[in-house]
Amino acid sequence: MALKVDPGLAALFGSEDRVRTLAALANAEAPLTAYRVASMVRMAPPNVYRELKRLLQVDEVKRAPTPDGRDGWTLVDPGVRTLLRRRQRIVWIQDLSREAEARRRRAALAIRQSNQRPLDLSKFGPGRQLTAQEIRRRRVKDEILAKAGARRSVRLAGSSR
Repeated sequence: MALKVDPGLAALFGSEDRVRTLAALANAEAPLTAYRVASMVRMAPPNVYRELKRLLQVDEVKRAPTPDGRDGWTLVDPGVRTLLRRRQRIVWIQDLSREAEARRRRAALAIRQSNQRPLDLSKFGPGRQLTAQEIRRRRVKDEILAKAGARRSVRLAGSSR
């Protein structure tokens, strides 16, 4: 199944194949190979190469190395990138997986770092008394909430100052 293209963009850029090629490059975070663009937008690689050659002649794209060192392509004009990202969203599933993996790694690192610091259990003990500073902070917060018309805490609702 071919990628659906916004008819307005097809009229603006001249062809659906050109819009597909540009949209793939616009939504990529790093330069893409022509073969990967073809895979993303489900076009034949020769058609993608033809469109990239045409776009190179009018300085809309440029060659740039991909993260793994291959010959890749990227958009030149940030305005075209913004327009295409708003109107035609294309994302490669591996990019989504890579971002999820990066989030998982950052969370694991935060957990490892927090485990290196000793946990102060005195804050969690039953019957722990609040300090004067903690009580003051809560009263100030309750006063602000009361001025805004919100409910105050039960602790201070019935007490008089």
